[in-house]
Amino acid sequence: MNNKLILCMVLITIGCVSYLIQNEYMIILFPEKNLITSDNTRSKSIDVLLYTWTPQEHYITEKAALLPEQTPRKILHTLIQTWLNVQEYQKMPAPTLATIALSYDKKDLFLNFSHYPFAKERSTYAKLIWIQGLLKTINAYNQDIEQVYFLVDNKSLQDYELDFSYPWPIIGFLK
Repeated sequence: MNNKLILCMVLITIGCVSYLIQNEYMIILFPEKNLITSDNTRSKSIDVLLYTWTPQEHYITEKAALLPEQTPRKILHTLIQTWLNVQEYQKMPAPTLATIALSYDKKDLFLNFSHYPFAKERSTYAKLIWIQGLLKTINAYNQDIEQVYFLVDNKSLQDYELDFSYPWPIIGFLK
């Protein structure tokens, strides 16, 4: 009788934990194995392309180097923040990227800005070109991402001219 009660409690516990893990209420991360690498491997970097819109109305590409030793999420965060800094260098106001998140299947990217990313006087066309450049830059680095959500303070970005309540396709919208 006592053994049946213990077995029942163990099975209920295993079922509850399995349910929590499957529905992502509980996330278990195992430590990554640190492989000993030579100094040559450590100093190598990933070259990525940053797409920037110019006043001559075309995209130019700039190369940037990222360290591959980080997690994919950290690399994406660094890539996007670098792209935002290049925009600031191009005399465009740059927002600050607070956090990013990838969906479980790594097909959805959530960009959470600390404040509204566009200047108030910016035209709809300028906003679309800015978004297109960001999407092209992300797509050039990671082909697995299919759509991007734009957030401000963990809420959908609110804009009177563009609809950010739906995800934006990573392939962009301009040819």
